[in-house]
Amino acid sequence: MSKKVFSLISFVLVLCLAGNALAATLTWDNDGGVGDRLWSNAANWDKTGPASAPTAGDTVVIDDQYTDASNGPIIQTGIDAVCNILNMGASASPSVEAVLTMTSGPLTTGGLV
Repeated sequence: MSKKVFSLISFVLVLCLAGNALAATLTWDNDGGVGDRLWSNAANWDKTGPASAPTAGDTVVIDDQYTDASNGPIIQTGIDAVCNILNMGASASPSVEAVLTMTSGPLTTGGLV
């Protein structure tokens, strides 16, 4: 009996650790300012994270790296935007605001920073 319990606990721990290993911090870069601005386009996110748009376990950072604040991501019809933590204005200066435009579609996040 104790061997089965130990095996079950070990399995659950491995799943938890594997789930955490997949999480990343993705910073919005709009593909160097020439992207289509869509949240779902992996090319619009920094290249240090996974080659995909944000997933439910990821931390997303949207800051003021552009002089034109309209360069933030767009969530529109057909885009189901998800992330664990949404960090808006991580390095925002007083003259430029971090922008997230939602024309349609849901945004699900575990929290805001």
